[in-house]
Amino acid sequence: MKRSASEALVVAEKSQLPQLPLQLWLSPRILEEKAASLKVLVASQPRYAALAESEDGALLVLPDFQQEELAALEKRKRRVLGLPFVERFLQDPCLLGKVPALPLFDLIYRSPGAICFSAMEPALRARQQGLARWLGGRTSGELQSSELLVATRVSICPESKYQEALSRRLPVVKPSYLEAMWAEKQLVDVQSHHLPPLAGLAICFDADCLADREGASLRDAAMAQGALIVAFDQAELVVVSDASRPLYQVARRLGQPVAPPKWLERCLQIRCCLQVTGDLEVPQPGVVGSAEGQVELILQNSVLCLLYLEPGSRESARAWARRCGAWTTRSPRDPGATHVLFNVLPRTSVCVSIPVDEEIHFLDVSWLEACATSGKRASEWDFPRQQVIYNPASDSFANDLREPRKLRKVHSILDEESLPAVTASTAAPSLSDLPAPLADAEPSLSPPSAEGIFKGLVLGIALRDEAKVVQMVCQNGGTAVHGVGGNIAALSKSKLDYCICGNGPVTNERGLPLATLHWVKACAEEKTLHSTDAYPHFQPSSHSFPLASMSRFLIRITGLDEYRQSTIQRRRLEELIQVLGAKVAQHNNRQSELTQIVCAVVANLDPRIADSAKKRQIPVVSVQWLFDCFRLGSHQPEANYASSASSVSAAIEGAAPAASSVAVLAKCEVFVSLSAVAAEPKLMQMAKELGASARSFRRCSELELTETGDAVVVVDKEEARQGQLEPVEKWTPELRALFVQPSWLLETYSQRRRLPLQTFGAFPEESTKKLRLAEAAYAWQPAELKRLEELSEQARARDLQSKAQQKVTEGLRLAKLGS
Repeated sequence: MKRSASEALVVAEKSQLPQLPLQLWLSPRILEEKAASLKVLVASQPRYAALAESEDGALLVLPDFQQEELAALEKRKRRVLGLPFVERFLQDPCLLGKVPALPLFDLIYRSPGAICFSAMEPALRARQQGLARWLGGRTSGELQSSELLVATRVSICPESKYQEALSRRLPVVKPSYLEAMWAEKQLVDVQSHHLPPLAGLAICFDADCLADREGASLRDAAMAQGALIVAFDQAELVVVSDASRPLYQVARRLGQPVAPPKWLERCLQIRCCLQVTGDLEVPQPGVVGSAEGQVELILQNSVLCLLYLEPGSRESARAWARRCGAWTTRSPRDPGATHVLFNVLPRTSVCVSIPVDEEIHFLDVSWLEACATSGKRASEWDFPRQQVIYNPASDSFANDLREPRKLRKVHSILDEESLPAVTASTAAPSLSDLPAPLADAEPSLSPPSAEGIFKGLVLGIALRDEAKVVQMVCQNGGTAVHGVGGNIAALSKSKLDYCICGNGPVTNERGLPLATLHWVKACAEEKTLHSTDAYPHFQPSSHSFPLASMSRFLIRITGLDEYRQSTIQRRRLEELIQVLGAKVAQHNNRQSELTQIVCAVVANLDPRIADSAKKRQIPVVSVQWLFDCFRLGSHQPEANYASSASSVSAAIEGAAPAASSVAVLAKCEVFVSLSAVAAEPKLMQMAKELGASARSFRRCSELELTETGDAVVVVDKEEARQGQLEPVEKWTPELRALFVQPSWLLETYSQRRRLPLQTFGAFPEESTKKLRLAEAAYAWQPAELKRLEELSEQARARDLQSKAQQKVTEGLRLAKLGS
């Protein structure tokens, strides 16, 4: 019977591996101390290793690898091992079965998948393949059995290994990844070695695409991501605005790939080189209205305040606003103002007479210029924003507007030679000379005005726009310490439970407990005192927000669980997306407009959504992607957080090795009822993989709970609704709060972070719990009808009891199998 080629290859590889006991020949380059300790180890393991008397036929042990030396040894047909692997093998002989091939320095890269290489010179390919073997990795020329692609450049060819790796959602890294791993002799972070989205791609821009500032910035962004800007005859791809351009016709006639600027923007957004297909193809020239007609409507509902611009800039801004169809004003008290324009001064606060509101944008005048030149409304988050303080008394611009006679008086008296000196002496103080809040300023105290969730808490407010926050705190039972602007140091003398500040970097030298305005709003809306660790944006970050790199993202949220807190969770995730500077997709947004899809619970991912996203090359990521973008203050690669239908079963089955290493429930006891085990068979396994000690129980009397212990009780929601946990009704509210639904453990396992228990409480709130009223009985009712009603109630109770017993029986069976 003939063997297949793959079977023959496996047999050949196994035949090249060493047999026990290993005959070792120590290189003279090994230090004497190391050689002596290694000889002791070899003597203690005679079944697995022995020192050879000659070099012929033995395994040569080297302290380090050098490419020239190894090449010479391979010509002499010598088999080589690294000293670190030999030491590791003598302590754990089972490692020999994991050796893929020789020479091997150490088992550092232990993944079962192979490493594939593409777009490399022969010398570099030989070097990379050698490094992979030295580190314990497997190499392959095809991607079917690979889990990593090492390449030097991207490709837009559909048959290329790069595009195949993207379709398989495999990470694509630079050769520096293996070099760094070899230099460190350990695993390194792969994120810093991802291949740039346009690495090595030769691009030619049409002159029309570079005529405005947006096109030039797009070209610079492409160059920063590895693109090569070349002439037409050297280009792999030509970027044109539409099919009416002459360069488009020439490129199509020569068979050269052509793409619009939208394709380039999408590649930069999702950080990978996509194929030019579908809505990313060059559009045909339409017969829509003229550019002037489009520009007239883009800002028709906006009112721009030009008070804080210099006279020259003010006239230009007025012309741009007229072209965009916007209204302009110089009054700081105009109630319809939507934008206040500045020539932004970084790291400087400007006193204004316009109340600071979330609906009013204080930003640079370059935003208006971009709207006028591009013919479409630009995002305000892409442009610099001016730091402002609401202080009408110190607003020099508004004061000069109220007293224009002083300027007329100077012009009417002085000659031209003395005018500059007098103007300098009478001018308003510069923005950098404005007084800053004093660190020793005495804060104000506002007592609570009603009962609420903040009862007994003292909250310090370190926000410039504090009036609404103070009112919210006091109306919910809290005491507000305020009146210091954004100066946290002025609150250090007060004994605070929380200090409320902005999302950006803050100086907290006194170690005050910090929270953000989003935390205050969430607690007030849900009538629940959340932990500041519940969501990342509940605490200030060390990075500035919004992120310019995420301003063009349109993100859709899906995969929410079917419990009553799903609406609240969606609201929190939408807040986080807006803090990062991205936009939340609404129901009227098309699928082609999306840039990412965030799945709240991986197990709830709709396969139809996953298939549609895969066809349109839209990344589907877990919520951890949003959390890490906020925590690290930068856009993170979506490939590291990809979610798919196959990853759901892998996550539940525990196939991912990283799942067992995340001990988010360490030192926690998780009690799972048998009914909950029957509904979700993997709950016990999930709890153990998260580091908790998991136990199943049948009756509540078996539980050993204390108010101070770290324990969680997972019960089926039907148990709590039907009153099957009768002794729990007599327990204290603190102990009843430990009972949660199975969705708490499912989401904790999916997000790899411990979620608050109160969000997943098993018992309904008293205000929302509906009491079941007994059927009314009347004396005139026939006895037969009363008897039928009693039989119906008894049958219903028996049915519920039978279902509960079936769940318990199934839970017992699954618990025995799991043990």
